[in-house]
Amino acid sequence: MSKIVEFLIYYFLKIALMFRYRVILKGLENLTPEKLNKPGGVLFLPNHSALLVDPCLLCLGVWSKFPIRPLIVEYMYFLPIVHSVMKFLNALPVPDFETSTNKMKRKRNEMVLHEIVKGLKRGENFLLYPAGRLKNTALEDLGGASATQEVIKNTPEANVILVRMKGLWGSSFSRALTGKVPPLYGTIWNGVLIALKNLLFFTPRREVIIEFVPAPEDFPYQAGRREMNRWLENWYNQPDGLTEQEGEYPGDSLVLVSYSIWSEQLPEVYKPKEIKEEVVKLEDIKEDVQKRVLEKLTELTELDSSTIKPEMSLATDLGLDSLDTSELAAFIQDKFDTGPVPAAELTTVKRVMGIASKKIKVEVKVEEEQKDISKWKYSGPRFKTQIAHGDTIPEVFLHNCERMKNGPACADMRSGILSYSRLKLAVIIMAEYIR
Repeated sequence: MSKIVEFLIYYFLKIALMFRYRVILKGLENLTPEKLNKPGGVLFLPNHSALLVDPCLLCLGVWSKFPIRPLIVEYMYFLPIVHSVMKFLNALPVPDFETSTNKMKRKRNEMVLHEIVKGLKRGENFLLYPAGRLKNTALEDLGGASATQEVIKNTPEANVILVRMKGLWGSSFSRALTGKVPPLYGTIWNGVLIALKNLLFFTPRREVIIEFVPAPEDFPYQAGRREMNRWLENWYNQPDGLTEQEGEYPGDSLVLVSYSIWSEQLPEVYKPKEIKEEVVKLEDIKEDVQKRVLEKLTELTELDSSTIKPEMSLATDLGLDSLDTSELAAFIQDKFDTGPVPAAELTTVKRVMGIASKKIKVEVKVEEEQKDISKWKYSGPRFKTQIAHGDTIPEVFLHNCERMKNGPACADMRSGILSYSRLKLAVIIMAEYIR
């Protein structure tokens, strides 16, 4: 039965994508047992230009030889339909550190990396984006990301395949058109309408080149994360040959494809507004704040505090990854009472000090795919508020859930209304998970 479902998913995606994409696969002839001779599974390391599209095209290209367990950010993993498909593919949901951070997210991330390592040793294949996020510009920027280096270090038996995907920067599924992660279902629906307007078979198609290269001899297997990230960035950002480019590492060419065969209808490209970063003078920041921030950075980087300068980048100069940055964000929030601090706001040492001193204000921006609140509608009986008996808060909560039973307790974007019974069950399960 699973093979039939797998067959249906494979050909549905293949047929759906062929109306808009013309895919050219290069290097498949090099993915031979002679070159992939290590006993473990295969780790695919692609650049990440377009939401949904690039992992689908990559997986479809190699599925017959290498069934892949994909990794997908949590808020997308739990979307309707996507969730069912991802569960069937045995995908791993990865916490999103771009919007917020906490101890639970860091713990879940460690569990995901541990599962990848175990899976590779069992001979499973994984798709892991070294950058850990959809790229913001034509350049693939890995910053201080550490997942790839950690997985490779802990699985010397894994076969590494580098993947360069060309032609997707400028797609409606990339950040090139809006400057942010495009809404999944809205973008898919727009694509369906475009295909229908062009009578399906006449839809202008985007040429996508996917190049597979087994890790070469100079691949830095034993390097630290900063050295490995710079090597991968240089590999991904080489000229792609699609347009005339300047420089040694120009990144991806911007490719725009018309939405109509009847006339040239090109999308507008996002032009970021110039944002003047708040300027904070070091002398305006209390010495105690500077000292405590430097102590934390010294702990995270294992560098001497005298070598850490205010203008240094946390990612490229100090080599902090998303976990380190999230720990730093939690430290600032707890020790300086700043409120939630998005890890993405922590860019330089000086900015961290400015946020810790409250000289720089930051806002939490949450990207949510599911915004339909129709599930929040409730027409049942309403109960008078009462405080249940109990000597502790957990006892009061459990007794209140018992009294209210199927009455509405709360609601969220994904699940709609949660009853007290469901909330009680969720809390008990979460308590066991935390323990």
